[in-house]
Amino acid sequence: QEIIGKALEIQTLYSKQIWEIFSKLVARFGSEYNVVFDVKEEDLKDVASDRIVNAILQVRNEEITILPGFDGKYGEIVLFDDEQKIKEEDTFDPKQSSLSDFF
Repeated sequence: QEIIGKALEIQTLYSKQIWEIFSKLVARFGSEYNVVFDVKEEDLKDVASDRIVNAILQVRNEEITILPGFDGKYGEIVLFDDEQKIKEEDTFDPKQSSLSDFF
């Protein structure tokens, strides 16, 4: 579900759209493991959009980044499409104020 959610840019993993696609994939190919690791790209394209298939292939080929969780926040996967967004967010680097800034 996380891969589909990331590919479609849907934050809620329990959305109806994600579950419909996930259910179709598992019904057709037997298990989530088969979908992610075994099914041929052409067969995946029969059931899912190119964007979802590309996301599955990125996971399969270990072309993703995994951001670890912290302080009650779950970790998350980052697809290539998301890496540019993260780089843009990381460019904002505010300097922490020190006590001497106030005197």
